[in-house]
Amino acid sequence: MIASTTMNLLSNYNILYINLDSRTERRENIESQLRARGLLSRSDLITHRISGVVGSDLSDPDYAQSLADEFGVDLEKMTPDYWLSRKNFKTMCNNKDKVIGQVGCYLAHLRAIKWAVDNDLDNVIILEDDCVILGEDDEDVEFPEPPETAEMFYLGGLFWHQTKEISEIKKTQHWLKIDPSVLKIACAFGYGFNTTRSLINVHTLLTNVWLDGKGKDKPRDWRTSGQRIRATAVDIMFVNFIQKMGEAYILSQPKMVQSDAFISD
Repeated sequence: MIASTTMNLLSNYNILYINLDSRTERRENIESQLRARGLLSRSDLITHRISGVVGSDLSDPDYAQSLADEFGVDLEKMTPDYWLSRKNFKTMCNNKDKVIGQVGCYLAHLRAIKWAVDNDLDNVIILEDDCVILGEDDEDVEFPEPPETAEMFYLGGLFWHQTKEISEIKKTQHWLKIDPSVLKIACAFGYGFNTTRSLINVHTLLTNVWLDGKGKDKPRDWRTSGQRIRATAVDIMFVNFIQKMGEAYILSQPKMVQSDAFISD
């Protein structure tokens, strides 16, 4: 089936952007781009800042408790010890500071998705604060309507090839359906959802780490809340589940890139 060539606009989406309170220069980066395009303050749709999560602050009992309350879990499931256990958070990294930073990023994206679900949003695009929107500074961003089957779509991303030729990816006009056996899309600086159901499914995926029992790495029933899943970096969660076992697409001509002007959080 050939995807629709109907064009859409960034202004037709609710926009959530993630930014740590301490990173004021990154906040200005993303807000200045949205402001120039008339997308920062709107009356018809939502543009909302999501405060980032400071992973290193999980060692502060009050901070950890506030997050535990926010996500409705026991305090012990929000401590550094919990997240540094590979029974709960899978990583090849041995640097505890970097791992805890990944946890903060994971929780920040979960916070954004939870906010969208709690507010019954659909048509949502989530941005990180180091995102660079391509095109004229004062013009809306136009892009082809994502395929109806898309559970998630990327407006840009970093990628790595697998062993097969890139030409094997099936093109759906302006969108590429992501096949991780050929191409994986990493980073999560600009991605979106067309439906509330897709948001709920990803919320379920990211919160399943807090279920009791032995965690699995890649259960095929990830859209349900019956199976505990070991978490990992949020962009890799998207690779392992939505890209590999769902329907994920990326624009063949990206509309966003990640700035190299900022040090990674």
